[in-house]
Amino acid sequence: MTEYINIHEILTRQISIVTLTQGILVIAYFPVLSRLWKTKRNGESFLIWTGMLLAPLLSLLSSKGMLATIYSVRAIVCISVLMLLMLRVQYITEKQFVRDQNKPKFVQHSLKRPLL
Repeated sequence: MTEYINIHEILTRQISIVTLTQGILVIAYFPVLSRLWKTKRNGESFLIWTGMLLAPLLSLLSSKGMLATIYSVRAIVCISVLMLLMLRVQYITEKQFVRDQNKPKFVQHSLKRPLL
């Protein structure tokens, strides 16, 4: 009895595995995105994330396969969303700083009479 290779089944498995892998890689961004959404301080480096964005952008130019393109696009989208949240936190922080600088500073005077 000879066994035959079902190409459709192999491709379906590969696509499923790639999709699951990409899903896991997207989920890995959730803690950072959640922290950036809730925090008032950006602890992430724009320089590092810009470098991480350049890598998939450059690889997208030379990608020849569907899987490489999917990986690059996923990375570009995730990192772009993350950097937008970083910019949001930066904007909110600077806006709060300017608001705090423009608040009038009240001098508290003692209401007690001086001792004679």
